[in-house]
This record gives sequence, structure tokens and C-alpha cells, in this order.
Amino acid sequence: MSAPQPDVDRAPREPGRVDDETGDAVMTTMTTMPMPMTTAATTMTAQRAALDVAQRRFVEALRVAPDEDPLRWAPPGLVALPGVRGGLPRGLTAYRLNGCVLADRTLSAVYPRLREQMEAEQPGGFVALAWSCWRRQGPVDADLGEWGETLVDALAAAESTQGSPPSWTDLARLEWAMHVCERAAQARAFNAESLALMASVDPAQLQLRLVPGLQCVVLREASARALSEVRELSEWLDLPPAAAGAAPADQSVVVWPDGWRARARPVSLPVATWMHAMLQGVTLHQALERADPAFDFSGWLVEALQFGWLNGVRRLEADR
Repeated sequence: MSAPQPDVDRAPREPGRVDDETGDAVMTTMTTMPMPMTTAATTMTAQRAALDVAQRRFVEALRVAPDEDPLRWAPPGLVALPGVRGGLPRGLTAYRLNGCVLADRTLSAVYPRLREQMEAEQPGGFVALAWSCWRRQGPVDADLGEWGETLVDALAAAESTQGSPPSWTDLARLEWAMHVCERAAQARAFNAESLALMASVDPAQLQLRLVPGLQCVVLREASARALSEVRELSEWLDLPPAAAGAAPADQSVVVWPDGWRARARPVSLPVATWMHAMLQGVTLHQALERADPAFDFSGWLVEALQFGWLNGVRRLEADR
């Protein structure tokens, strides 16, 4: 039995260019006819305002739901170039199909493991979700790498409304964290000498600096259990097997940049609590006060140096 799917709009059945039986090119640009303007509206400001309105309506026409007619939202005067078979309806369809393909391609690069999981459950499910995200909250600039977090929100909402698996939401959250981490990747400037400050300076005046982009993502118990049952994901995350009779528990995963790539590693609850405190920018003294009684600072420090989580130690007085 396949898992319940998010309530997404049905994607076009054949993403890509419109298949023209005659071989004629159907993907083309469209032009807008000049907006009716009074004599006073022929100024540059009026022309720009009219163009802005036309462009907004054009975008709205491309983003309408599958059961709506895009022509209703098209700006007045919008026509297809001569030679386009099917005219404006065919042109709008071509634009929408290409938007669907681009949405799938962009989000597949960010969520490769989620895409594999969803498509295995229901072929076309991820493509439809990507298209829905594109329509409802599409990119706002040319850098498509900045776009995609809306998919996490869509899956989270679908949990309560459509019974979507929590593991999809948490896997999406983890992959988005890794995407952000990789975009923030930069040459590491580890200050080894600063570690000596911990031996001579009051912990209340020190902060441990984690590498930029490091995040701590929480997988809910149901998600951790579901993901650990998928061999590829379990091996990728190195998730510990659930102990027989053990109480359900969330699983925290640290995501950090390793060169220009992101890595993920599960950590214990005491370590996760400590990492969250570090991310909040508290002093070393405050972090030690908040630490779980089972937390082993020496063991964490070895691990942090081994995996490159730590950038160094900062003396607060030096910043004043």
C-alpha cells in the first residue's frame, strides 16, 4: 500500500516542450500589445506601470491551477508570435510545461533522496509537488539555488491535512539544511592556538565558534525509525539501530561543511543539547551550566576537532 500523498496539483502528464506533430517549434516568446493609454499616460512612468501590470498578469496566468483557464489571467493584448500553431493557448501551455520541468530539476538537485523515496511510493508524486511549490511560491530571483525551502513547508502542512509521512518532512528538512550548508561552504580558518584560552581564561568570557553553516537537525522518532528501515538512508546517515524495548526517541543529526560538500552525522541527545547551546552563541560557562549531566566535554572536543565542527575559541573581552 502506498503512503498518503500530499495534496498537490496534478502536474502536466508530459513535462517538457510541447510535442508538435509537425516538427515546428512551439516554444517561443510572446509579446504584449501596447496597453490602451490616454495621451497623458504616454509618459515613461505610465508605460512602466502598465508593463509591470502586464508582467504580473502574465506570471499569474502561468501559475494558475490545472483546472483553471490561463487565458482568463493573461494580460490584455498578449499574443503569440506568428507561426505558433495553436496560438496563445499553446504558447501558455509551453511556458507552463517548461516551468514544471524546471521546478522538478531544481528541487531534485536539492532533495535527491526525498525524490527517490517519493517516486518509489508513487511515480510522479515528487514532480507534482515540485510543480505545486513553483506555482504557489515560486522563485523570486534568478538564483534558483535560493529557492526550495517551500517544499519543506508544503510537506509539513500535508502531514496534518493529508496524512503525509513525517519521514518525508524530516528528510526534506535534513536535505535542505545540507543544501544551505554547501552554499555557505568556505575555506575553513581553524584557529588552533585559540584553544589554549580555555586553560587560562574564565569560561564566562569565552565562546566556542562553530564552523559557518553547521546546523543540528532533529528527526522525530517516527521519522528516524522509518529512515533507518531504508538501507541506503540508514547507511548514509549511519543511524544507530533501535534497541529492542527502548523507549521511542528523536534523533539529532549534525550537518556541517566538509570542504565544498556537506556531511551529516547522528549525535546523542546530550551532544545535540550542547550543539544547540553553541549555535545560540552562549558563553562557554553558560553552555556548561546547560549541559546534560551525561555530556562529556572532552569527548565532544575530540570529535569536534576530528570532524571539523570547531573554528576556534573567541575571547569576548577582545571584541570590546
